[in-house]
Amino acid sequence: MISSPGRGKHTPLYVTAGWLFAELLLGIALVFLISSPGAQPKPQATPTPTQFVPPTPTPKVAPPLELTPFTFQVTGIDVNGLVKNAPKAVNDFQDKIMSQVTARQLNGQPLVALCAGLVIPYGGEPANATQIGEAMKRALIALGNDSAKQGQFFKLTKYHDPLVWLNQPYGMVKVEVYVYTGATPCQPTSNG
Repeated sequence: MISSPGRGKHTPLYVTAGWLFAELLLGIALVFLISSPGAQPKPQATPTPTQFVPPTPTPKVAPPLELTPFTFQVTGIDVNGLVKNAPKAVNDFQDKIMSQVTARQLNGQPLVALCAGLVIPYGGEPANATQIGEAMKRALIALGNDSAKQGQFFKLTKYHDPLVWLNQPYGMVKVEVYVYTGATPCQPTSNG
């Protein structure tokens, strides 16, 4: 065995060789780390001022129908004749409705120049109110198809099922009409 100089103890050679090898590897690693380029710094983005653009409000869409109905009360009609589709009773009902329609206006425009979008018929007699309402509906559909009576007001109309109008005298009925809000008379809006 070879002894290392110094303290008088004998250290085996292979132990000294192991430490020498470890120190050599440490030195090579330090040289490698010092000589290699480090991570490149990221380029800093220079802030550019942006112009504030306020959000654009969404335009409000007008409802396809007026929200307030026109109410027409018709008295003195022959409800039995209307239910039986008697021409005299049907014509009497149609004439009374159209006389009220031609007398009314919406925003300075004659109501007859517009179109009814939704019609709700109310039969006045509880015992057969739905039959009366169906007869009214049938008469208004016929009126919408009759251009001779200025019935174009009811041309594009949708009809609700008849409702009961309680505590009304015999021969009195009611019709609620919601008109189209389209800009062109008798033409519904694109979403109507």
